[in-house]
Amino acid sequence: MWASTGFILLATLALAAAVWQFRRDLEEMGARLDSIAKRRLDRAASAHSLGRQKGQ
Repeated sequence: MWASTGFILLATLALAAAVWQFRRDLEEMGARLDSIAKRRLDRAASAHSLGRQKGQ
């Protein structure tokens, strides 16, 4: 009985650790995507600004 209780507890802790790591990975991926999107927006704004300057 104690062995099965210990196994269930160990499995629960392992699952919690896996979920925690997955959440951290998702946050890191989101931060990377945000920085990529910001760089693309900055580039697009810069190109748009240069285009307007050439047109004047």
